[in-house]
Amino acid sequence: MNAVIGSGRPTVGAAGGRVGEILWPQLFRDAPRVRSAAYGLAGLVLELSIGMAFDTYYWSDSNWTRHPLGWPLAVWMAPSIWLMSGALAGAFTARRDSVPRRSLSGLAWMVSVITSLGLPLVLVVSGADLCETIPPTVPAYLEPALMVPVCLAASLAIGSLAAAGAWAVTRHRIHRVALYAVWLATAGVSVFLLLAPILAASPTCSPIVGG
Repeated sequence: MNAVIGSGRPTVGAAGGRVGEILWPQLFRDAPRVRSAAYGLAGLVLELSIGMAFDTYYWSDSNWTRHPLGWPLAVWMAPSIWLMSGALAGAFTARRDSVPRRSLSGLAWMVSVITSLGLPLVLVVSGADLCETIPPTVPAYLEPALMVPVCLAASLAIGSLAAAGAWAVTRHRIHRVALYAVWLATAGVSVFLLLAPILAASPTCSPIVGG
């Protein structure tokens, strides 16, 4: 446990062995058992950001009044995020063969899968019957199916730049958990901000003509 917590700073060796951990903090090279929960938590946070962007902006041109889900959407994702955060903390502090740690990890992944699969359904149901069955033509640069992956990739890159900046500003003294937190928070906010104007401008309804 001391080896996991004590080696807090990513260091750059003679061959530049830890540059990747600075730009991609969830690698946790010295603690591979942490990596799974780190990726799981990142996926949940990014999915929540994308879901919030859709909920807030995508149906803004609907022909009928739609009130965004807002906090209920965050509450929907909260249990899985809390459990995965607990699994991440447990991976740092508990023994590899610890039964409570393994149980918490299994529960966190089970709840996360259910929540992740349910989030798109919640969004679709909340936007049902707002527009016609056949949506209007959408240009490629406003097509969510194309732009979500682009914005997600861009947000990951922005998160890496933020992590590198934090590492440089702190003169290489930032703890790797804090480095991961900087990366995750930046990526989560970035994907929301990048998607917001695209989803707001993406047409989901044709204007009602005459009456």
